[in-house]
Amino acid sequence: MRIAGPIAKCLGVLLLTSVLGYGVAHTDDRAQMKLVYSTDFSPANLPYFVAKSQGWFEKNGVSIDEEKLLGDSNSVRLIMTGGGDVTQVGLITALDAVLGGAKLKVIGAWQPIVDYQIIAGKNVGTKLQDLAGKTIATYDNSDMTSEIPKMILMKNKVDITNEKFLATQGFHAARLQAVAAGKADASMVSTLVAKQGVAAGSVNIVAAVHDDFPLMGYAFLITTDTDLADPAKRKALKLFLKGSILGARFIVDHTDEASQILIAGRPDLPPDLVKSVMADLVKMKVYGVNGGIDRDVIDYNVKLSVDLKMLASPVKYEEVADRSLVDEILKEIGTR
Repeated sequence: MRIAGPIAKCLGVLLLTSVLGYGVAHTDDRAQMKLVYSTDFSPANLPYFVAKSQGWFEKNGVSIDEEKLLGDSNSVRLIMTGGGDVTQVGLITALDAVLGGAKLKVIGAWQPIVDYQIIAGKNVGTKLQDLAGKTIATYDNSDMTSEIPKMILMKNKVDITNEKFLATQGFHAARLQAVAAGKADASMVSTLVAKQGVAAGSVNIVAAVHDDFPLMGYAFLITTDTDLADPAKRKALKLFLKGSILGARFIVDHTDEASQILIAGRPDLPPDLVKSVMADLVKMKVYGVNGGIDRDVIDYNVKLSVDLKMLASPVKYEEVADRSLVDEILKEIGTR
């Protein structure tokens, strides 16, 4: 997916050049790596595309090949077999892989905190209490898309005794469609998809998961222990993470300009909707401005996953996370 041209025209190179602090790399000393990701150009991977769109990686000496591959498990397998160097997956997927003996580590995150919203059909209601005894659309009836809504309802003293669940085996847009079509009464989707539903007049936003669970984890970047120990790969990974962190900071500091980058890369999205979503995400502080692998976030989600029986046993922070690259970068650019 080549998006640098239209985005560069849209924003202009000089803006990000000054903010992200470009260096000049020697063309005969370029670091090489391969990124595997599973989603379209979206708010969740915007920090990376902010840096890419203005040539930060190229100008700082790293060449990044990209491959889009659906499914966290598929992405992990590709990384473990040497088909890629880094990928973005849900935290539970990474934790489960480590428990299974995979020699990999979380090294950072573009968006470490969820921006999920609980939505309900227009005729269902506008409050969590309206969801008692209703049908909730999930991806699978035994994953976080069913467990998190249960947790939200129980925390807000909503009776879930008669709650029903509809497994769609589909991602956010599919769950929105299930609610919009009346096949389900409610669901949990990203802020972007929720606001698309509101704009279409098919759903109400009932609650933000972030309000009840501000440390709920989202998607994290993983690589193998082998790549971390390889000097050439480590150099590439560090440049990749540094550009991503600077991209996250740019989003927070220049939200309108960052919105224009997303608009240019996703012309199917209404500009006003994108701006509204980005303002919400910045307010929720979901982006990894300091690398995105804080101990309290990972420890919280390990405990939560064990409590919900999503993990067979706890995983220590040091077993799943390697923050050495992030720490090196923060020494260079400071902590926010």
